[in-house]
Amino acid sequence: MAKTKKGKRFKRVLIVIILVIIGILAGTSAYAFYYGNWGGINNKVSFLLIGTDKRPGASSYNADSIIVASFDPQKKLISLLSIPRDTRVTPTGSKNYCKINAVPSLRGISELEKQVTSLTGIKVNSYVLTNFSGFKDIIDTLGGITIDVEKNMYYETGDKEDGYINLKAGVQKLDGSMALQYARFRNDTTADIGRTSRQQKVLTAIGKKMFEPITILKLPKLVPQLMKAMETNLSLKEFLALAGTAGSFSSATIISQTLPGDAIMLDGLSYWEVNRVKAKEVAQNLLLGKTTDQVWDSSVLASLDPDVKARLTAPATEEAVIDIPEIPGVTVPKVGAAPVTTIQTEQYSGTITWSPEDKIFLIGKEYTATITLAPKAGYTLKGIGINFFTVPGATARNEADSGVITVVFPISANPTGTPQSPEQQQS
Repeated sequence: MAKTKKGKRFKRVLIVIILVIIGILAGTSAYAFYYGNWGGINNKVSFLLIGTDKRPGASSYNADSIIVASFDPQKKLISLLSIPRDTRVTPTGSKNYCKINAVPSLRGISELEKQVTSLTGIKVNSYVLTNFSGFKDIIDTLGGITIDVEKNMYYETGDKEDGYINLKAGVQKLDGSMALQYARFRNDTTADIGRTSRQQKVLTAIGKKMFEPITILKLPKLVPQLMKAMETNLSLKEFLALAGTAGSFSSATIISQTLPGDAIMLDGLSYWEVNRVKAKEVAQNLLLGKTTDQVWDSSVLASLDPDVKARLTAPATEEAVIDIPEIPGVTVPKVGAAPVTTIQTEQYSGTITWSPEDKIFLIGKEYTATITLAPKAGYTLKGIGINFFTVPGATARNEADSGVITVVFPISANPTGTPQSPEQQQS
């Protein structure tokens, strides 16, 4: 009987640990964890997880990552809404705008809370802090997590500790250090939006790992590590209340979403711009378990105030030549996968048509993709050289000053049991 009670108590602590791991993962060296909407064990609870560059004892810091995490005991649903750190906001009482990651340094955490509530319609408050070393220790205690690293990743972060990101592409088990590298990487064409997607992959992998039965046996070791890794202004009563609320989440569904928007150049600076009406719709739908694949929102420019639009096309702002050669998201076709039809970067958007027009890639076929790019505000194709654009594993061709790219992929051999065309099935 005593063992049963102890097991239940450990299960309730699982969500607390997951929350802290999520927060550690979200930031560059620490995170702040806000709780809100307390009303009882059966009510929905929402949190603001803030990744920061805060050092112990520091009074000023930026928010590198911001995630609104909501937990619904009735639906057994954990939802994670990532807010890109370059999101443009206007601090309360000011006519000037800034990136949301600068709000803690400029106005403090209470103002960040107001901005997140304004964007999402979700009320949040209060916090916990932790660091990278705690994240790595906990991942190692779990025995690592399995992630499909989508490409080779290398970057020098400049930090004294964890100063390098160096990962190879492929499905692999990541230890704490490698998982941290994967979650932090943003040195590619999708920048912070790509990093947000990778963080969500890691969070989902951690959540699944945490709920494996064998994890229960590791909790006595995990809990002391957790306590060493964090600072908190949560009272013991509030901490226990959170643990109690977690009791119904042993079979929870975990979903994630990035707040949709578009990259703009405004007064010479890049921002993530959000359609405020759609942002609240996405946030509320996520609480109901509904997600959208639309991260890049084409309605953003039309939703801008006239004075902001004028600054996007101001005569004093010179257009920059597109300098992202590698087309993101377009890779050698994998049998059974659906073809990518749209692409987005902060400099351009694009559409892709495939020949042949199969709904999924089939074995033994040669595929050609025609990519048509459209520059975003502040960028131009004038000055692009012949065959400037590239696609890994394929031959890509474009004319000078042109955003029309023809990409030819080689015929690939694939494993047994993969989809075949009708002609192959008859042979």
